[in-house]
Amino acid sequence: MENNQRLHSEKNKETLIFEYKLPNNCPAILLDGNYKEGTYNIYYFRVVKSHPPTRKDFIPQYFLKEQFFRKRKNMLEKSKEYIKLCQMSGLSILTNKDDSVRLIKKFPSLGQYIYKGIIYNHHGLIIKTPSNEYPEHCSFFIFKGQNSITIFSEHEEV
Repeated sequence: MENNQRLHSEKNKETLIFEYKLPNNCPAILLDGNYKEGTYNIYYFRVVKSHPPTRKDFIPQYFLKEQFFRKRKNMLEKSKEYIKLCQMSGLSILTNKDDSVRLIKKFPSLGQYIYKGIIYNHHGLIIKTPSNEYPEHCSFFIFKGQNSITIFSEHEEV
C-alpha cells in the first residue's frame, strides 16, 4: 500500500479516529517524512509497569506529560523536534523481545514487564520509527474503541 494512502484514504476516514487527540499533523507528518507504515498481523512487544497491565500502561508518553508538552507545542511545531513529539503521541512498541529486554535494562522506569500481542490494521496505525539503538522500534496510534490491554494480552518472561 502506498506509504500514506491508508491515512489519507476517503474510504477510511471514519476508521481513522484515534484514541487520543494527537498534535497537529500527527501522524501524517511521520508518514510524509522518512518513516514508513509498519507491518500488521504480527506480534509486537510492549514494556509495561504493571502485571497484569492496566490502562495507564498504554498511555503514550506525550499524554502522560501533556501539560509540559502543550506549553511548548507552538515552539516545537516549528522545529525538527516536533517529529519526536508526534512519535511520543503513539505507543512505543518493538518487533522483537530482545529489544524489549534491552529497553528495560536501559530505562527501568518504563517498566519491568513485557507483554505481546498481534496488531491488526483495524486496531490502529503502526509507523516504523527506528533509532540507531532500537532499529525495530515502532509507534502505534490506536484507534478509538480499541483496547490495548486485550491486544497486548500475552505476558513474556524477561
